[in-house]
Amino acid sequence: MKAALTALTVLSVFVAGCSSAARVAVPRDAGVETVAFTTDAEQIDVVDVATAVLVAHDFTITLANERLGLLQTDYTSVAGIEAMRADSGLAHPALNELYMRLTVNADDRGDVRFVQIKGNFQRMQDGQAPDGLMGLYWMERLADDMARELGSDYLQRVSAETYNQALANADLPGQSAGRQDQLGSGLRAVGIVGAILFAATLAAGVLSPSSSR
Repeated sequence: MKAALTALTVLSVFVAGCSSAARVAVPRDAGVETVAFTTDAEQIDVVDVATAVLVAHDFTITLANERLGLLQTDYTSVAGIEAMRADSGLAHPALNELYMRLTVNADDRGDVRFVQIKGNFQRMQDGQAPDGLMGLYWMERLADDMARELGSDYLQRVSAETYNQALANADLPGQSAGRQDQLGSGLRAVGIVGAILFAATLAAGVLSPSSSR
């Protein structure tokens, strides 16, 4: 009987562990992208313009040093960035869980400033969306805004056609997660059934007439 109770205790812990593991959601690193352009403007002007452009696109500035030409933001939703633009429609659902953090560095190189923008991306749900490409597209839109305000030019690498194709191929929120939930539920069901059979086998062995001799 003691062995049967032990087996049932192990089974309870196993089922509880499976249930708690299914509820954990961890942000997934979705990559890093970098863009750059040059300008005749001073570092202080680069930081001022970058601040204005990013704040207008729903970013929160976490670090700004005009003397060093350095600026950093917190993570913000790519869907929120798109929503702040007058030339954009409704944000695609694939952008809702994609987040971007930007670091702007204006390096003084004599007569010009080399402005580098680095983007770090995270996705709050697993998916097969081409996050790096979609994030790069919006980084380039922001870089183009900054360059124009500073009297410079930026040539985008990701065209609108390429971006729209990436959106068309992206999983909608819940599609990939739903497939993973189904797989996880199946695996948990198999494990639970196995644990029940194991416990039943132990119980049967303890309660059988041969075991009582």
